[in-house]
Amino acid sequence: MSKQILCLDFDGVCNTYASGWRGEAEIPDPPVPWLFEFLSEASQVFDIVIHSSRAAWSEGLDAMVGWFMDWSPFPSAIPPMSVKGKIMFFFPEGRCATIVITAIKPPAFVTLDGRAVTFIGTWPSVEELKGFKPWHVLKKLE
Repeated sequence: MSKQILCLDFDGVCNTYASGWRGEAEIPDPPVPWLFEFLSEASQVFDIVIHSSRAAWSEGLDAMVGWFMDWSPFPSAIPPMSVKGKIMFFFPEGRCATIVITAIKPPAFVTLDGRAVTFIGTWPSVEELKGFKPWHVLKKLE
């Protein structure tokens, strides 16, 4: 990797996670709108790593790769098994980018995660943390 790392959480950031957790290898939900267009643009500036606890299981990693292959509007290819967990996307403008999938959170420049609170130097109250709702839950409330 030669650029700064942009880390995206998989559930709730890449996919809508409307169905919630169904097991590491079951991913029934569609992508968050404009995910693949965002990946195309962001990959010009960042090395992209997709992070998920699903990737700790071989079945989960395979399911994630399959999910990207099934939903992507761009042609993609899986390199040989020796580099399992990487997907190469071929974007319409003639560029290609490799997206890495991992269970280990990388030392990223920035991370997008639907279940995170930005730490700004002061500790949130326990009540604030207990009341946290990810965006996909809040969307259902509207």
